Amino acid sequence: MPEYMGSCQCGAVQFRVSSRLDHPSRCNCSYCRRAWNAGHYVEMGDFELISGESDLGEHRFGSRTAAHHFCQRCGISVFSQLRWRGEERYVVNLGCIEGFDLLSLTDLPVNDGASYR
Repeated sequence: MPEYMGSCQCGAVQFRVSSRLDHPSRCNCSYCRRAWNAGHYVEMGDFELISGESDLGEHRFGSRTAAHHFCQRCGISVFSQLRWRGEERYVVNLGCIEGFDLLSLTDLPVNDGASYR
């Protein structure tokens, strides 16, 4: 499985994911619509927070089942930890992945987070 490094803008929060990054999507909830362009679901065991735990802020709203994490230093939304369709997962902000060409993504499927309870 390929490994990717990711970080916020200032580098305080760094993480590693083991995933193919071949199923990017968007979420239409009010947070994700504003926080990032595209995300990728990652299994719990395929995500590792390397540094910056003390720099992470957390935002929850609605059903409070998703913890949206952002860097308190630079404000970048880095990843979310959530329960989606009965399973715990991470969603990483693909804009934070080193070497990933976010601007090349077109026609992304949309997950209906706005209706999820």
